Amino acid sequence: MPIAVVRDRTGDRHIAIVESVQRGMATPAFDQGRIVYDPKGSGLSEHGVHHFHGLILRAYEEDPGRGHRKGSGT
Repeated sequence: MPIAVVRDRTGDRHIAIVESVQRGMATPAFDQGRIVYDPKGSGLSEHGVHHFHGLILRAYEEDPGRGHRKGSGT
């Protein structure tokens, strides 16, 4: 998908937020991966997000054509 399409769909504000988060994740103060994980299960983590991403990944692995919309060219 061309970056212009992504920009038009998400807006410059959202792109700026994502870029800011990426810069923050590159600092030494950030010591985790892209998903917050708390092994104690305190509720201050994103286990649900991780699980959801795993479901999406598995669906694509089982049927790679799923992400393609007919007539969209993507």
